[in-house]
Amino acid sequence: MAAQSAPAPAVVSFDTTPRAGQHQRQTIDLQAVMQMRLEAAPEATEEERAKISAAAERMSQMGAMKMATQMEQTLKVGQPDRDGWLPLTVAVNTKGGSMEVGGKAVPLPNAKATNISYAGRFNPQDFGFEMQKVAGMPPEMEAFMQTQGKSVVAEALQLFKALSQRPLKVGDSVDVPLAMALPVPMPGGAGAMQGVARYTLARVERGVAHFDLTMDLDMDVTAPLPTPNAAAAASAASA
Repeated sequence: MAAQSAPAPAVVSFDTTPRAGQHQRQTIDLQAVMQMRLEAAPEATEEERAKISAAAERMSQMGAMKMATQMEQTLKVGQPDRDGWLPLTVAVNTKGGSMEVGGKAVPLPNAKATNISYAGRFNPQDFGFEMQKVAGMPPEMEAFMQTQGKSVVAEALQLFKALSQRPLKVGDSVDVPLAMALPVPMPGGAGAMQGVARYTLARVERGVAHFDLTMDLDMDVTAPLPTPNAAAAASAASA
């Protein structure tokens, strides 16, 4: 009797492109493991390089950082305006989270549940997005969330675009470029982040697709180094 070949992997097509009158809901269970390293800028002095090297060694000894959070994202689409753009609202409900550094739990400053919504408009022709309003944040955070929210929504739309362009089978991946400013909460802090987010189809169960996400990020941050006394105090406080 002839041997039977294994069935070909099932191919799944995704089309989550926002359309007029549509209502989408996504549940996100994020389990992240982060490894970071510090590198001196080319123009750094020898003294700065020595400080950065010492800080990098301390960071290496601390081990991986682990984060977990659960979110629910709801997207609602209105009717097109005369330019063909679609009004879009995105509500993000974060149900809290946890962080672990070097095997030790670290309290999160904003671990409680939050509800944030973004309003803007979407161009279905080129997947462009314009942010118009942010709600659910303190007034002093609105400018930051305008920038951050636009990056988050734009990334989600680029993922929708990438998924709509080709079907996937389990194990296949799509890559989404990332680029955003990084307002650093310290005097003189500034920077930018670029990288790639890779979404790999892990499995499909009962019509629900599960993706694994890996990110390769490069952060160019300009910020003052902590003094040895400040670093020691911070270490003692976290012990």
